[in-house]
Amino acid sequence: MAVNLKSVLQKKLDVKKPFGNTFKFDIPGDQIVFKFFQRKTIEKTKLGKPGDVVECDILGGEKVDKTTKQISEVKPGPGSFFLGTHLRELFDKDAPLKGDICHVQFVKIGNSNFHLFGFEILERAK
Repeated sequence: MAVNLKSVLQKKLDVKKPFGNTFKFDIPGDQIVFKFFQRKTIEKTKLGKPGDVVECDILGGEKVDKTTKQISEVKPGPGSFFLGTHLRELFDKDAPLKGDICHVQFVKIGNSNFHLFGFEILERAK
């Protein structure tokens, strides 16, 4: 197949959105079940430091309201989330692979505002 360079360069492209919505673990009890796609390092986050992000397909989850403590459902769809220190350690140890079904839950806030998580691989990809 020959590429018509002139017509390709005249075409206006749409802006590509980042991979889905970014899920943020704010309150103990926040949790998601997801299909793992990849983990990648971003050179500069909003905080100006490098960070690891997981791209996934969120299958479902729960988000706790900061004020009322009411639980709302997390909608399924493409998503991503950042790995803080504890989550990074858990992902390094368990090393999920593309297609694995996983569960992450923000369990509690430890000493010095350290966020502690639970992580499990529910099903390994075939």
